[in-house]
Amino acid sequence: MEINRPIFTAIALFIILGFGFFVFLPQYKEFKKFQRGIAILEAELRGKSKYFADLAQLKETLKGYEESLKKVETALPKEFDLDSFIYFIQDKSNENGLLFQGAIFAGTSQVAKEGAVRESIVNISVFGSYSALRNFLSSLEKSSRLIEVENISISSAGQFQEVFSVSLPLKVYSY
Repeated sequence: MEINRPIFTAIALFIILGFGFFVFLPQYKEFKKFQRGIAILEAELRGKSKYFADLAQLKETLKGYEESLKKVETALPKEFDLDSFIYFIQDKSNENGLLFQGAIFAGTSQVAKEGAVRESIVNISVFGSYSALRNFLSSLEKSSRLIEVENISISSAGQFQEVFSVSLPLKVYSY
């Protein structure tokens, strides 16, 4: 029996195409899918690499502002420390010629979200002259801490005309 070459060639070609269609095409699709996954991961890696490079550059930039950032941290501390604040007020009052009489902690505002600024109020009493009080308030204003004087209550100290007893509610900020 003689085989017709054109028919045999057509059948062989059909078998090869069918084999390629059912075996190689799924593998080719899987390969293309794998290549797309690799491209996506490479893009993510490039993005993260750029992000970390930008962070490193920002860190270097912030090193130039380290002194200013420390001033901000001093002005707005993370926690309000009553003891150090009272020591600070005693020091400033003595430095300006006032006699520190006492302090009463009135409380801290409740904050709904983390990282928000909190206000603490401390009522202080000092004793001294008007010029010493003025210098004291000026030194509080010039200090690196954020301190706000709510109001001033002055009462005379008896027989001394130039010496007063002063009550100051101070609002101190922290976060």
